[in-house]
Amino acid sequence: MNLTQEQQDAVRRWAAEGASLSQIQSRLAEEFAVRLSYMDTRFLVIELQAKLQDKPEPKAKEPKTGALGEEAAAADDAEFDDEAAAPGAEEAPADAAGDIALEISPLARPGFALTGSVVFSDGVKADWGFTNDGRFALDSEKPGYRPSGEDLRKFQMKLRDLMSSRGY
Repeated sequence: MNLTQEQQDAVRRWAAEGASLSQIQSRLAEEFAVRLSYMDTRFLVIELQAKLQDKPEPKAKEPKTGALGEEAAAADDAEFDDEAAAPGAEEAPADAAGDIALEISPLARPGFALTGSVVFSDGVKADWGFTNDGRFALDSEKPGYRPSGEDLRKFQMKLRDLMSSRGY
């Protein structure tokens, strides 16, 4: 998406002012006649390195118990289980050395709209997902790991291509 510098600055400003992704998406359409899907808006915000404001944490939550409570707690914390890819998973293979390998799981985990796994160019494996409310989660095998900016761009492009080829 090629936005003018004015449009890019507006997106950064709206994010800094506390606008949500859907508000940014709406304002782009209203003020600049730029229509993007929610996912494309999310990728745009990441690409522009705009910082969305975190919503204030709700007051102390009741601990969740039981099998369903544990699944919900895991989804709330955006954590993933370390499990092998499910049979039938959709995968975008690495194109060349130093590239990334991306996979979309055929079944999303509880609390997530879409999940999968990725191996970044430095060999670090991670599970990724989009929560039901649109937040992105990344859980790598390396605590505190942050992929490079180039790997994030490759991830975004491969995910976009894979999703559109599969009709997501």
